[in-house]
Amino acid sequence: MTMIQKSTAVLVKALCALGSIALLAILLPAAGLAAELPTEPAVVTLTGRLNLEPFLNEANGKVERHLILHLDTPIDVAADRFDGPVKGIRKLQLAAHSDAVFQFGKAHLHERVSVRGSLFHAWVASHHFTDILIHTTSIALAPAKRRVTK
Repeated sequence: MTMIQKSTAVLVKALCALGSIALLAILLPAAGLAAELPTEPAVVTLTGRLNLEPFLNEANGKVERHLILHLDTPIDVAADRFDGPVKGIRKLQLAAHSDAVFQFGKAHLHERVSVRGSLFHAWVASHHFTDILIHTTSIALAPAKRRVTK
């Protein structure tokens, strides 16, 4: 094999490898196999339907109602320094440190919203009711999902 043929073969192999990587980058998110979302301090925006759901606080025996975001698409959340990664999250509790966020949520129950904030794993706390929560910094109505018509 000549030097030109060897160089061409190496170039073709490299292009095939790059093409495979590009194809995976396109197909994995479409197959629901996207990378894990990071935990705090990273900020994410998630979309879904909002519910106010009751949970029993086992520490005091009282029922608490919390805003829960039912995600449009399940997510995977990365490990933090205390907990491992969590896969297939379909709902998460809003940790709203602002009364405005809670009031907005109550006013828009069962509607599609976008929530912005930082994800964190539930602590050993009597008021964390989902495996993953979001420190909510903002919430807004989300655009309606586009429907495909034939």
